[in-house]
Amino acid sequence: MRHPQRLYRFLLYLLLFAPLMMGCDNGKKEAHCIAYDSGLFLLDSSVFVVGAVDFPYYGIPRSYWERTIGHVKEMGANTVMLRLPWMLHEPKEGSFNFEEENDVRLLCDIAADNGLLVWLHVGPFIDKRMDFGGMPWWLLENKNIRVRTLQQSFMDRVGRYFRALAAELSGMQLGSGGPIAFVNIEEPYYLNGNVKGYFAALYDSLRVAGFDNSLFTLSVSKENLLKIPSGVLPALVADERENAMRSFSGVKKVNHDFPVICNDINNTTKDVSGVAMDVYDYNRRYMRAFEVFEANGSLLLRNVADAAFYGHQAGAAVVDGKFLPYAALIGEGAVLSRAGYRGDEARRLSELLKRNVTQMSDMETKSQSNRLMMLPVVSAEGFSSLFATMPKPIESAVPLTFE
Repeated sequence: MRHPQRLYRFLLYLLLFAPLMMGCDNGKKEAHCIAYDSGLFLLDSSVFVVGAVDFPYYGIPRSYWERTIGHVKEMGANTVMLRLPWMLHEPKEGSFNFEEENDVRLLCDIAADNGLLVWLHVGPFIDKRMDFGGMPWWLLENKNIRVRTLQQSFMDRVGRYFRALAAELSGMQLGSGGPIAFVNIEEPYYLNGNVKGYFAALYDSLRVAGFDNSLFTLSVSKENLLKIPSGVLPALVADERENAMRSFSGVKKVNHDFPVICNDINNTTKDVSGVAMDVYDYNRRYMRAFEVFEANGSLLLRNVADAAFYGHQAGAAVVDGKFLPYAALIGEGAVLSRAGYRGDEARRLSELLKRNVTQMSDMETKSQSNRLMMLPVVSAEGFSSLFATMPKPIESAVPLTFE
């Protein structure tokens, strides 16, 4: 061993500094900008066509998240929608849960690793097929509370939830180098009252909470297009029996610069008793998606990933004029099984997406949970007194033990 001092210095360097370097992220995430102009989305000033797939993570085991999101990417989508059930993330008032099966930050990381943008649906009402629209049951403990209104007690609780979400997803927005490009509020609203004021209050609450680097969208029906607050884009839940251009004409009348987003292109689902819900013919669904792209629009596909919902996660629907609960909801018509593609519809939709959707393969929004140890170039100019008391090194032609 001709240069023992160098070995000692290197070992000491690793001992002192390696633990610090293991937690360092020396590569900055690249920030991106999503905007719109003249009816088109622009990502970093380039035209961007959104092809989104709804990913109901609360009905898919965590162990399948990475695989299924990978299948969504392979299918040709560039965005994944995450509907966040308030009931799961604040099961008790003031107590938040973003761990294990509720780890939305991990979901964003997985999406980013697959080159997908994230479209958050924060609600507070996220889906008619979930019990209470995904809102927590404890809201009903207050008999005077009026949900989905401007009532202060309700809005205070919504604001607290939004702030917890923003804190959990800090640094995950597109402008900060993360994958979250869109934040969606509410679902089609058919109740009376100050609907426009309610939508505007949700928008303001999200911005105050910290969601300020994303585009805001609102799931809306044609009847509520005029109630969209300034700064929010309509994600139109259109009549699937109409031609796409006819459905979208109302959006253009509100604001010609609005990009067309067709929300809720759905597929057949069945409840546990086998009753068909949200029935859409495969061919009609494909033609609907085709029409959206022909109209330079963007779309959200629902019921693509195979998922199952049970108990309190299941919602209810009206079938033949009767109110029927979903004891359980299964993705009977889902085009992607947990093993990958399923059937001709998946292949047809995949071909359509790949022809029309902007791909994100050049994005560098990589996960922060997979960090590499980076060792900088170093040089030593002197010796520490530590080495002065060490025994004289022994030179040997054969290997010896350290002792």
